[in-house]
Amino acid sequence: FKLISTRFQDGVLTVELELLPGKFYGGSCLMTLFGLEFSNTWKQFPEVKEVKLEPRRLFGEEGDI
Repeated sequence: FKLISTRFQDGVLTVELELLPGKFYGGSCLMTLFGLEFSNTWKQFPEVKEVKLEPRRLFGEEGDI
């Protein structure tokens, strides 16, 4: 992944990521796990109440973790 941008407002961290071309990511189940790992890492900070991953299509229908 490549980090494109982050925004933090009112306890919500929005993270925009991009897939790197030519890499294998393992399908939707693995992408969901990546999303959960990203979210859990950022939620270790007490200020972060919610994590939104963008674009949402990369991390399942919800995108909010």
